[in-house]
Amino acid sequence: FLSQCAAVPRCSVPGHAWGDIRHDPQVQWLAQWKENINNQVKYMQLAAQSSFKGKSDRAKYNKAALLCENITKIRSDTRKALKSKDMVKRQLATAVWVIDRLALRVGGEKDTDEEADTVGCCSLRVEHVHFDPNEEGGDNQELELEFLGKDSMLYKQTIDFGT
Repeated sequence: FLSQCAAVPRCSVPGHAWGDIRHDPQVQWLAQWKENINNQVKYMQLAAQSSFKGKSDRAKYNKAALLCENITKIRSDTRKALKSKDMVKRQLATAVWVIDRLALRVGGEKDTDEEADTVGCCSLRVEHVHFDPNEEGGDNQELELEFLGKDSMLYKQTIDFGT
């Protein structure tokens, strides 16, 4: 473990150098680098069997169990908030509804120069959403979502809101 004020270590490989030291409690990777073939950022992760990873997974499981106990109330509150006069409440309720109904990850802002341009509910952009994807017109209530999700996996789903 290096302190936040530690100097960047000298690299023992001739012609190479370490970039910097980062302290970010929000991530679970140990190191990151830009590989030289595709110029993509790669990460060194903790082993799935590590005690630190196990504690993090247990905390997520416990949070999910707590949500499960309250899901009926959460869904009821969300339906009410979808009709709120307050735009912020409606937007939040819409995001919660989409995450719940479509089982999407939350997603968040990221530096696309440093990370893959993957998307979740809160980082969807106009180009990811297509209304009436089959161009049927009329009362068609279909919506198509298409984007790269976690691990750059393509998410492409058409949802019929008329049913």
